[in-house]
Parts: sequence; structure tokens; C-alpha cells
Amino acid sequence: MTRILFLALLLAAPLFAAETGYRIVHPDGTVEFSDQPAKGAEEIRIEELPTFPAQRPRPAAAPPSTSGREPSAEAGLHTGGYDTFAIASPQEQETVFFNEEGMSVSLHIAPSLAEGHEVVLRLDGVKVASGAGTAFTLKNIYRGPHTLSATISNEQGEVIREAEPVTFFMRQRSILSPPLQIPPSSTP
Repeated sequence: MTRILFLALLLAAPLFAAETGYRIVHPDGTVEFSDQPAKGAEEIRIEELPTFPAQRPRPAAAPPSTSGREPSAEAGLHTGGYDTFAIASPQEQETVFFNEEGMSVSLHIAPSLAEGHEVVLRLDGVKVASGAGTAFTLKNIYRGPHTLSATISNEQGEVIREAEPVTFFMRQRSILSPPLQIPPSSTP
């Protein structure tokens, strides 16, 4: 029974393949295409569409670690003598509102920054601040997505530790979306 059904499908396959079509121009000038012949229709040959073999998808990249932003000594990563070095603020995927005084950046470093070591901040790959502190204020950041990265350098300027970069979004107020005005309290 299966062989007969297979043979019937095999023989009927050419009936389903549309190799001939028809172009019909109506009196009002509209053009219609059909697979059914009609009076005054022009027969057209439909070429077989080219096909391409499917390609194997590339393996997906490993998702980022959700265990925190710290590289571990067990993973064989160089820590430069610092157990912890991370950008505490702004946080990953945070929306920051523009402020005339600038945007605050804070870092978490443990143990404390050693003498002679320096923190370097880069915004979108451009050095924007450096120093021996853990708090910085960045000015003139325009709206849109930005990537903030931080490194610790030794006395020779060699990078000895990197924090996981953070992507944040700067949002600026507009006339259509002004800052919220809170009236002063009227309690005596």
C-alpha cells in the first residue's frame, strides 16, 4: 500500500510544479497573473527558482558570567594583587539622566589601591579620567549608549587589572519631557 501511495505522489509531482503561467491584461489596463489559462491570456514560462543548501549555524557564544563582574584567580586571570575591582556605578544597562554637574562613577577596589597605582577610566575607548581615587565625575556625556571601562595601572603604566566594562544609556531631558518640579513644603 505504501509503495502505491509513494508511486502516485511521484507521478503527480509534475502536476504540482508550476512551470507555465499566464499573463492577462484586462480592458482597464490592470495586469493579472494566474496559473489557469484564460481567454486572451499570454502564456509565460516560469523559471525554477535557484536553491541553496542550508548552512549549519555557528555555535552560540557562551553567555556572560552571571556570578559577578570579577575575574577569579582560579580562572587563571591576572588580578594584580586586587581581589575585587569593579565598576559599582553606573550599573550594567542602567539609564542615567543628564546632570549639569556631570555623571558620578564609583569603583569598588579591594584591597585599597596601592601607592603608585592609578585607575584609568575610558568612555567608549577614550581616556576620560585617571587618578588614585574610587570616585570620579565625568562631564559632557551625550545622550545614547556608552561603554565605560576601568583599569588599574602600575608605576610603569602597565595595566595590571581590568574591571568588566559596563554599558549604560545617557538620557537628556527635553522640552517634551522636563524634570519633575516638586513644590516647596508649606508646613509651618
